[in-house]
Amino acid sequence: MKDVLFDKLLEMVVHAYTTVPFYRELLGNRKIDLGQLLPDAFGELPLVDKSMIIGRETEMLSDVYKGYANSKKLSIQRTSGSSGHYLKVYWDVHDETRSLMGLWYRRKEYFGITPSDKYCYFYTTQYARNRLLEAKDVTVLSNGKAIGFCKNNMSSQRIDDIYAQMLRFEPKWIMMQPSIALLLSKRIAMKNFPPIPSIEYIELTGEYLTDQVRYEIEQAFQCTVANQYGCNEANSIASECNNKKMHVHASSVYVEVLREGKAVPFGEAGDIYITSLNNRAMPFIRYKIGERGILYAASECSCRCKDTILELINGRECELISTDGGEEITAYVFLKVVEYINEKVGNIILQFQVVQTDINQFTVKLVIKPSYMGWRETISDLFVDKLEEEALKNAKWEFVYREELLPDGETGKLAYFINEYKKKRQE
Repeated sequence: MKDVLFDKLLEMVVHAYTTVPFYRELLGNRKIDLGQLLPDAFGELPLVDKSMIIGRETEMLSDVYKGYANSKKLSIQRTSGSSGHYLKVYWDVHDETRSLMGLWYRRKEYFGITPSDKYCYFYTTQYARNRLLEAKDVTVLSNGKAIGFCKNNMSSQRIDDIYAQMLRFEPKWIMMQPSIALLLSKRIAMKNFPPIPSIEYIELTGEYLTDQVRYEIEQAFQCTVANQYGCNEANSIASECNNKKMHVHASSVYVEVLREGKAVPFGEAGDIYITSLNNRAMPFIRYKIGERGILYAASECSCRCKDTILELINGRECELISTDGGEEITAYVFLKVVEYINEKVGNIILQFQVVQTDINQFTVKLVIKPSYMGWRETISDLFVDKLEEEALKNAKWEFVYREELLPDGETGKLAYFINEYKKKRQE
């Protein structure tokens, strides 16, 4: 590890273990001299996973920021994605900007994309000063440089409308999830729409990207497609160079790959742990991110980047919902509902998973705060009521409440949506 990067890592460790209640308690009576921590001794620090943090977010907030919890100085990001857990992550707005500098450098270096270029993006929910808003179908940023599209109600007609709006807006690039890009690509191919001439680059994030999905997107849009891997706890973790190798953003995050708590050599698989080097409001130190991967030396790639390479081996794959009309709906509709309930009622849903068992039949597994068990019928009704898609409102819903949802034994992940119906039809 380079001295300058270790100094930054050490500074964050000392900050976390001296100003954050969660880490002070975690360290307890361990005899670790933080001031004299050496690179080899970093591995002696405790490991952290999301289950240790859920419901204790305020204990993760640094004492330095206690007075800013509801101010403009802090922004809040929400995680619920593939893990099926809901977690609020606090960021100092200036640190949040710094955490993306490495990603912006690579966008310009490899793909010629700058912050001044017009772009399109997709969102599940919208916030204003950390207050949940009713999501609009389309949002135009005040600077006129970007248009956002809500990921709900992605019918064939709406996809056609989005394509037409992109054509008029003339963005240089798009940032979206592979499942959304695949829906657009299939529609473009089906309708024989021409590629949008202004688009030079598509950045995919948030889900596992297969070679086949990448190929279909490239064929539909006729532009460069690159992958970016990140999380709300640290923002961008790694992004692709023009050789399609994902390099870690070493100036923003320190990545470890561990097996049974021990570091593995380059080229061997293990669980991914991160330490954010920028999030001082809510530091994450040796934090298990929920994916498995392999680290390689930078020399394994012929590009100019000197940062290590990260290969994901079980990413966050978002399945699509099947409807009796033959169309597919993105599973992000479930994330929106859970986020709405948690914002309006008070972070009561701790884990969730939706399983499509048949056409128009779903089972919703929920873990809620014990003090809200008497609200089960209300929560179930609210869940269905907030679904905007008519095809889902009229479906048959079964709600199952559990004390805990365990991850899949093979992948180590708890997928928030599983389409068993589609899998049975493919067998």
